[in-house]
Amino acid sequence: MNSKALVSLLVVVLVMMGMASVVNAQSTITCSTQDGLPNSVVRIGVPAGAVDNGDVFCRVIHNGTDFVLSPAIIGNLGLIQQGVLAAVDVVGNSGTTTVPYFNEPIRTCLRGTGQFFFLANTSTPRQPTTLDAVTDTINNVQHTCAFLSGSGTAVLITGAAAPTVSSLATTSTTTTTTTTDSGATASSTPSASTTTTASGVYTPLASCRVTTTAIVRLRTQPSSSAPVIERLPYNMNLTATGRVDGWIEVIYLSAQGWLSERYVDKIGICD
Repeated sequence: MNSKALVSLLVVVLVMMGMASVVNAQSTITCSTQDGLPNSVVRIGVPAGAVDNGDVFCRVIHNGTDFVLSPAIIGNLGLIQQGVLAAVDVVGNSGTTTVPYFNEPIRTCLRGTGQFFFLANTSTPRQPTTLDAVTDTINNVQHTCAFLSGSGTAVLITGAAAPTVSSLATTSTTTTTTTTDSGATASSTPSASTTTTASGVYTPLASCRVTTTAIVRLRTQPSSSAPVIERLPYNMNLTATGRVDGWIEVIYLSAQGWLSERYVDKIGICD
């Protein structure tokens, strides 16, 4: 075999190796602990660049059978008393620093079916938030999956199973990244960033709920220059209490704040 043929063969082998590594990287969603050990209770999908110069790690609190760490780590007696099916800390580390938010939402799947709760590390005391989830079959095992916007504790408790992925196929969306008043946005979200200040008359709302279509900033006032209270995850359901042109006032935990209407779907009487 001449040198030209050898070079061609080498190129083909290297390309095939590269393709194999890409496929493996895309299909590997086991969430490892910081010591590199895999576990079977949680699987994640981490987009490229989700954590600057870092990665996402998991710490199992409840392994699907029993607590392997103290339930006090969850820090919410109400959740524990409802019956924990699985519980995992999902943490983004950049070097030696834990990041509060991910640059892209992390798809997190806990083994089993039930209600998916999340306790973000950004609040003290941590408050459980119900996340919209789906039931997905991974390696012939049912998992409950939701998107996390930052580091915290994912908890699956006893409850009705989430809708299956197949039942939602006709309404699925593709997540992309843009620079807007939100973080990572869904495909239906406008991609241009604008600075707006609301004007007009405040309208109270009594029968309106909204669902976030992006990781969106909750602000103290209906203005894109107002201070940010919190970054809310994609697909969160909230009760709306008021509206000003271009902005929706919502209840979040024990507080109220404003979301840009561009990043929510409205349900009920919202105008």
